[in-house]
Amino acid sequence: MKKNYEKWLLENGYSEKSGRLLPSTIYAYIRGIEHACKYENLSIEQLAENINVIAPTYEAGQKSSLHILEVFLSKKALNS
Repeated sequence: MKKNYEKWLLENGYSEKSGRLLPSTIYAYIRGIEHACKYENLSIEQLAENINVIAPTYEAGQKSSLHILEVFLSKKALNS
């Protein structure tokens, strides 16, 4: 799922590298998801299954990463 999420972010215009060739938006969103998985002691699949319950408990920066994952999951569901 992580690779599909990264691919979706790239296809939807999120930046892989900044102007200075440093990791950018995609890296930040993936890192945010990995942090939430570690904190919640869940796999990315388990996090995805419980995203509606978990996302509201996070602060703004982290919530942004989780919100984008929610958008990805909703688009994925629509395409199934």
